[in-house]
Amino acid sequence: MSASETNAAVKRSLRAGLLRVPVLQERNPQPVRKCIDEFLCHGLKYVFVPEQGGMVRGMPTAFAAPGLDLALSQDGQPPYVWPWEEGTVRGLALSPLHPNAPKAAHEDIDFHRILALVDCLRTASPRGAGVATMMLEMTLFPDAGR
Repeated sequence: MSASETNAAVKRSLRAGLLRVPVLQERNPQPVRKCIDEFLCHGLKYVFVPEQGGMVRGMPTAFAAPGLDLALSQDGQPPYVWPWEEGTVRGLALSPLHPNAPKAAHEDIDFHRILALVDCLRTASPRGAGVATMMLEMTLFPDAGR
């Protein structure tokens, strides 16, 4: 993402209440966990509507991503993939959150897991989305007490 895209995203997140600037600071926005949880659970799939396509070569996402393929069931369907010419898996095309997501995920396995869990929220049944939400919260907020 460009610096201007990142800056605009931070400003939108501050206006929406997903981030806040701590008192006595002018910078360093911090996530507001309760609001992020609410957005992930209830709003994400309506804002980032997944576009599904036919069989393509790409990078596995959602339930097919490495590390999630055993934890979450695919109910016998072909894996979802982000269309990507360097991908090694054939599956059903799923639009990524950003065009550069496959490249970024290829370079960072932890980021790949986060994006894949987000795709689970975009595509899953209520049960699957519940499991993905818990996994995503544990990934994003590992020190938070439940």
